[in-house]
Amino acid sequence: MRKKKILLPFASLALLLGVGLTGCGEKSTSGADKGKDEVTAVEKISITAEGNKKSLILGETVKLTASQEGVTWTSSKPEVATIDANGVVTSVDKGSTTIKASKEGFKDGSFNISVDYERIVITPAAGEDNRLLVNETLTLTADKAGVTWESSNPTVASVENGVVTAHALGNATITAKKEKLNSGTYNIEVTRPDPTAVLHMEDAYHYAADGWWASSSNGSEYGPGATPIYSKDSPSDGTCVAKLTTGDKETLKFKSSANVKAEMVLTMIGTSSYDDLNEIFTAKLNGADLTFTGGYTGGSDYPVGELSFGEVDLIADNVLELNFLKSAPYLDDVKFYATSATTITVDAAPEMQQTEVVTEKIEIEEGGTAQIEATTPDVIYVSNNEAVAIVDEHGLVTGVAKGTTKISVFKEGYKAVRLEVTVAEKALAGEIKVEAEDCITDETSGITSRKVSSGETATDTFDEGAVLTVKFNVENAGTYDLYIAVRGNSSSNALDIAAGLGLKFNNQEITYEASITGRSFQTLKIATVQAIVGENILLVTGLSGTRANIDFFKLAPTAAPSSSQTVS
Repeated sequence: MRKKKILLPFASLALLLGVGLTGCGEKSTSGADKGKDEVTAVEKISITAEGNKKSLILGETVKLTASQEGVTWTSSKPEVATIDANGVVTSVDKGSTTIKASKEGFKDGSFNISVDYERIVITPAAGEDNRLLVNETLTLTADKAGVTWESSNPTVASVENGVVTAHALGNATITAKKEKLNSGTYNIEVTRPDPTAVLHMEDAYHYAADGWWASSSNGSEYGPGATPIYSKDSPSDGTCVAKLTTGDKETLKFKSSANVKAEMVLTMIGTSSYDDLNEIFTAKLNGADLTFTGGYTGGSDYPVGELSFGEVDLIADNVLELNFLKSAPYLDDVKFYATSATTITVDAAPEMQQTEVVTEKIEIEEGGTAQIEATTPDVIYVSNNEAVAIVDEHGLVTGVAKGTTKISVFKEGYKAVRLEVTVAEKALAGEIKVEAEDCITDETSGITSRKVSSGETATDTFDEGAVLTVKFNVENAGTYDLYIAVRGNSSSNALDIAAGLGLKFNNQEITYEASITGRSFQTLKIATVQAIVGENILLVTGLSGTRANIDFFKLAPTAAPSSSQTVS
């Protein structure tokens, strides 16, 4: 049978053949063709280490595994570490390298490996530690043979073949070295033994050139035998510390159980620094001069400093004397470290007997006197503030000016007694003092009573129109001086009192001139008046613009009356 031909239109034939009709030589941009042009992503080789180990000690190996088989292994620094065809890394020298795994058709994988030397380990002899006393030795052992030993500070501690010898107080680092190994280190501290005795300053006999101790913190006064105290606690042991200056002395008395040798050390604290303490004080032990070298470096944190007097000879009864040439650091305590004996017995200075007095306190007025009665013989009297009160060698106290102070009663070797002295303002003969709050006032005056800054007396602030009536009951007629205690309201500008306060005495207007500058109270005489027997009236009126603060008014007779006067 003859086959029949099938004819297809040209366009259909073109579609079947995949030939585009867009023009001669142009390729089709169909979706199927686009997919063929895209590049498939390349997989990256991943690497893991046995035990996840990324660092080696020289001589160690580690097995690496790649995520693809048949990779080629390489090391970026074979002088640090090599890798064989099986992925086994062998350390060669200190450093770091990058291991790569490569295979055709895959992106290279990488893994970082570091190599370090093994560290030498140093151990002390059994039962020993890193604290040595001067001249003591310590044997150190390294866990590697053939090491070289070195000391960072051979003047403090030297080392030879691992045997350390202590020479002086301080610190040193002992190092063991060997090629291809990290050095081992061991810190040595050369120190004193634990102190077998500590004698604190507060157990001492004290003396100050001016007769009392003046504490830098509170200004209190102390006599010889009392304890000079500074408010900051010592960081060494929490006790008080002593502030000493030019002319001051310390005498410490203590006992030793035997005639022995000991190192004596004085501890101190402070913020200032001293290059040479020989310029600050001298010292004697049992009458012999002591020599010492060194200074003290202070700081804001009051560091503890130690001054060694070297080795001293202790006898049964010992006396240490310190004489101060200049202001010194704050002294804490004296320590004794045994050098030829294992123990030293130190008894604190006995509690000193206190000076005994009968008088408890003294209250006198300016120019007045009072006698201190002391039962302890041969005592010395010193006033802390002679501007307030003075005292003679027999204990007679004389008031100088209004205020308070203390009188120290002391004797060498005794604790001092301090008596409080109050000196009042001297009252004029027949003085009449009227406190404002005790006076008769107008209910609508607007007077405000308030305290002055010292809190001792009350004052009144007068506004315009304020009225104050003061009544003086006088038994003897005569000429009297009228005073006012007043203060201003500016430290630099004068206040005209007369412009602010109108005054009438027994209905007679008082013409006066008075002004005040500053906020401190002053007592001013403003007029001389004639007082009658019986009731006398002072009328005070607040005028325009006044802002004066009144404390009180008083009448003082120009010629003292023969009998007392009263005030209402």
